[in-house]
Amino acid sequence: MTSSYDQEAYEEQNLRQELRQHLLQNNPNQSNDKNHHQQHNHSSDSDSALSSAPPSISPQPPANGVEPTDIWQTIRSYNNDIEKLQKDLEIMQKQNECLRLELSVAKDQIVDMEKTTLETKNNYNLQHLTERIKFLEEQEHQLQAECNDLREQNELLEFRILELEEANDKVSLLLPSCNKYAYFHGKPRSVL
Repeated sequence: MTSSYDQEAYEEQNLRQELRQHLLQNNPNQSNDKNHHQQHNHSSDSDSALSSAPPSISPQPPANGVEPTDIWQTIRSYNNDIEKLQKDLEIMQKQNECLRLELSVAKDQIVDMEKTTLETKNNYNLQHLTERIKFLEEQEHQLQAECNDLREQNELLEFRILELEEANDKVSLLLPSCNKYAYFHGKPRSVL
């Protein structure tokens, strides 16, 4: 409570200083008039109680033709302006807070989108690699089938070679007797 009272007193003091400066700027002759008035008061031999009172207590003539009610109206006007500015400040602070929240949400959305993009790229790469694996597996199955076919053909050829070797052995055993027969009959014959 005291801090708000201190703040109000401080603001009131600032307003008074601003008002004095404003009044001095609007009528620079005031300081000359004030000095002249003080000299006139000191040189006056009046027995009046008011004239012997200190200047702060005695009624003062309006400074620069400004009535005290005008001064209070100016102070009220300044107070109204201050209140308006404070309300504007509150509104701007709320807008600033809203904008900060929007910025935070936008940053979060950007991070989410970057993650989604990365996941999409990873999914694309994963899909590409999956297709490549599938292609290589198909090639492996084809090569395995070809290998099996070649193995079967190889086994058949080996079996055929064995058959031919056996047949050759049989023929070579029979061949010397055939050659003798052909020699006796005068014509060489081929066995096959």
